[in-house]
Amino acid sequence: MKSLTQDSNASTGKWLDAMNQHLAHKQSIEKYKFNWNTDYCSNSPDTQPGGYSFKMGCWRHDFGYRNYKSLVGNYYFKKDHKKRIDKALLRDLYSACDYKPWADPYPPAARARLKAACRKAARTYYGAVSAAG
Repeated sequence: MKSLTQDSNASTGKWLDAMNQHLAHKQSIEKYKFNWNTDYCSNSPDTQPGGYSFKMGCWRHDFGYRNYKSLVGNYYFKKDHKKRIDKALLRDLYSACDYKPWADPYPPAARARLKAACRKAARTYYGAVSAAG
């Protein structure tokens, strides 16, 4: 499970692959009985102006929290895993802010402002889960 919740692009790729296997009901991932439930970004917007979506980052974050808490308990989750999973969320949200549609309707200056606002929102989400999560 640790390979699915690291703060790296490779880990994000492994998680996406595992999630796709789960959605296809592949035995190779279902045998682990992971908790795939998510409310995405809880009570915060899942999308940001400019077409940026935080859904996948929030889903992976929920995946890490739910499965580690179930596996090791809340004390060891906070001691050994929470910080790493929170940092992975920030990486995933920043990656979402790098999205640019091939037919971008915004001029470059507007896209730059939208991206900056997206990154600010990402830091806010990270700050909230780091403090309270």
